[in-house]
Amino acid sequence: MELDEIKSNWQEISEKLEKSEALNKKLIVNLAKKSVRSTKDKLERFEYFFLSLSLICAIINIMLIVVSDGTFIKYGTLYVVLAVFVLDAAWQVYKICLLNRIDYERCNMVELIERTTRFRFLTQARLVVGMLLLVPIMALIAYLQKDMLNSEMLTGALFGGLVGAFMGLWATAKHWKNINNLLADLKELKEYERV
Repeated sequence: MELDEIKSNWQEISEKLEKSEALNKKLIVNLAKKSVRSTKDKLERFEYFFLSLSLICAIINIMLIVVSDGTFIKYGTLYVVLAVFVLDAAWQVYKICLLNRIDYERCNMVELIERTTRFRFLTQARLVVGMLLLVPIMALIAYLQKDMLNSEMLTGALFGGLVGAFMGLWATAKHWKNINNLLADLKELKEYERV
């Protein structure tokens, strides 16, 4: 009788332990998914913010083209700046589309990690290409504005360019951290789902 009672108790404890382990795994996976969702939301807000900023700057530039008489700012300069903002907005839309493809409900973990890695690479490529194009674009604008350049204008442009570059680098570093967090969260989720 005692042996049967011990076996019965052992089975009960074993079943409770299995249920507890299954519940713990489910809770951990749900927490990891919540972390992935939260990090992805941060990335999306960043991309939408810069899309909005690009579109607002493009609209302001279009308004300047319409109301300007070409005496203070040459039309060529306005067109170059408009092209930069339009290309940036298009790039932001592309990155938002890439982010929308990072969906753990429809993709397996390998696809999610590959897509996040591609998104990280494209973010890094944007920084590198943007920094490489900064000097030629500024040189083109200086060339187009050569008739109107004075020391105040050059100082203002240099100061604005440096502030913009610093803000861009700072925002990219923060964004880069969120991308790395998303990758880490996905790898952690992959490990939990494997167990």
